[in-house]
Amino acid sequence: MANKLISQLTPAATSLGDNDVLEVQVSGEVFSRKITGAQLKASLPSGSIVTTLNKSADTTLTAIVPAGYMLEYMLFEETSGNAPTLDLGTTAGGNEVFINQEMTASGITTIVLQRVFSLTAATTLYLNDDDAGSSWNGATVNIYTILKQII
Repeated sequence: MANKLISQLTPAATSLGDNDVLEVQVSGEVFSRKITGAQLKASLPSGSIVTTLNKSADTTLTAIVPAGYMLEYMLFEETSGNAPTLDLGTTAGGNEVFINQEMTASGITTIVLQRVFSLTAATTLYLNDDDAGSSWNGATVNIYTILKQII
C-alpha cells in the first residue's frame, strides 16, 4: 500500500499492513509514522461500520445506512483512470444527498456527509448519473462508507 492521508485510511483499515506508513499533515507540515492495521482498527469508535462496494453504473445501495446510524463519510476510489461526476439520492435517480460530485480519476475522493437519515428504519441510497451534469464517464469506483452508531 502506498502512503495515504489519514482521511484515506479509515475504509482501508482491513488491508493496512504492519509496514504501512501513516502520513499526517498539520499546519502544512507533513509527518510520517508507522502504524499497524490492528492499531488503526482499534482507533475506530465503538459501533463504527465500514462497508465496501465496487460499482461502474447506476446502483441501488439497499439498506446501506442502518436505523440509528450516521453516514459520516463516503470515499470513492476510482480504479479505471476515468473521472466520474455522480449524484446520490434517497430516491431512484435522485440527488438529495449530493449532486454533480466530481471524483478524481485514479484517486480517492472523500465526501463528508455527517447525516442521519432515520432513527427507526434502514435507508436505501441511489448512486447515479441521472442529472444532466453527471456521468460515469467509463469509471469504476470502490465505494467505502463509514457509519457511526448514534443510538
